[in-house]
Amino acid sequence: DDAVSTCKTIKDVIPTTSSGFYFIAYGQYVVEYYCDMTTDSGGWTMFTNVTVATSTDAQNNIYDNIKQEYLGSMENVKTGRYALHTATLEWIQEKTGFSEMRIKCHKPSLGFHVDVLLNYASEIFGNSPSKNVHSPADFRPLPDDTRYSQVSGQWVKGTIWYTHILYVGAKYHIIIDRTDRWECGDYVGVQPSGVTYSPIGNWQFFFR
Repeated sequence: DDAVSTCKTIKDVIPTTSSGFYFIAYGQYVVEYYCDMTTDSGGWTMFTNVTVATSTDAQNNIYDNIKQEYLGSMENVKTGRYALHTATLEWIQEKTGFSEMRIKCHKPSLGFHVDVLLNYASEIFGNSPSKNVHSPADFRPLPDDTRYSQVSGQWVKGTIWYTHILYVGAKYHIIIDRTDRWECGDYVGVQPSGVTYSPIGNWQFFFR
């Protein structure tokens, strides 16, 4: 059986389950996922977890340096230096039909948190003609988000997951694929008043 189970599969079967790492069988293999079983009713599978703690991390931890393609590599989110290859992510979407994705990030220098749900996963991977447009109905801030209201819900849909998947042109972006632009609802060239750009922070991405 080549069906792909996810954290949502577990949550649907055992609604009371808690967040943590879970082993899930896939054919003859066993895959370890990190599952957020709490936020917005849970069922979130983490596929990226990147921490930038130093300027060296900012150079070394970009997507191209940390991406991994093998499904079984998803346990490596625990390292804080991991991103699932977009090809594998697309394959999982085709297998499971997941429609929701989630961006969670925080940079201490900014003083706010981004935690927003995107409900257009099929468009991201299907290259839909509705890309790169402002559509408030396609986004929903989650309880820990403190940035959504500050950007007046103006997020625009991007098409490449690890760069500009969510943005407001030349103002706010989500980017983890450039050494000079680690952005979490900010823009290197336009920082909030009194704030100096810093790459330090953490980015986590999920699907459900």
